[in-house]
Amino acid sequence: MKQSKSNKASERTTGLNPVIMNMLSGSSENFLNYMKELDLAKSQNLMVLSSGHRYYYDETDLRSVKTVLNLEKLNFIRHIDRFLVALVRILPPDSNFIGCFAENAGTEKRDTTNSELSKGLLDRIKSFIFREPEHYMDKNKVSDLFENHGFRILDMKEINGITYFHSRNVKRKDLA
Repeated sequence: MKQSKSNKASERTTGLNPVIMNMLSGSSENFLNYMKELDLAKSQNLMVLSSGHRYYYDETDLRSVKTVLNLEKLNFIRHIDRFLVALVRILPPDSNFIGCFAENAGTEKRDTTNSELSKGLLDRIKSFIFREPEHYMDKNKVSDLFENHGFRILDMKEINGITYFHSRNVKRKDLA
């Protein structure tokens, strides 16, 4: 006898944090699989930062948080240095920060043909309509960036072209 799709889905997600399940309704299942691998999918002291919702938290809201899950790719965080400084300062020591980024080698060199002008115009139109990445990232750059801001990368894994990471706040509160 075959199980229905809804039974299989509920079987796969039993015992998981409802915040994660709600978050994944509009996100990638790869994040869920990565969280399961880290054994953090059942975490109760979890905060999810979504690109679709803007919330403001003060330091008292974050005292009990043990894991922050950022759904927005690092590439799209405009002021990434300020974001990491604030995160490491506000989060408790030994808290987890989990997120992702798209690896890319940098800007491609343009052709010097007559079509360069039309390519430039097309690129501007495309970037106006579609959100283009702010930052070009690779594993080494992200590791250095996090280390310089008080995080230690514990794990990185590429899944379907997106690199997921698990980092820990190693900055002591008395040094912040």
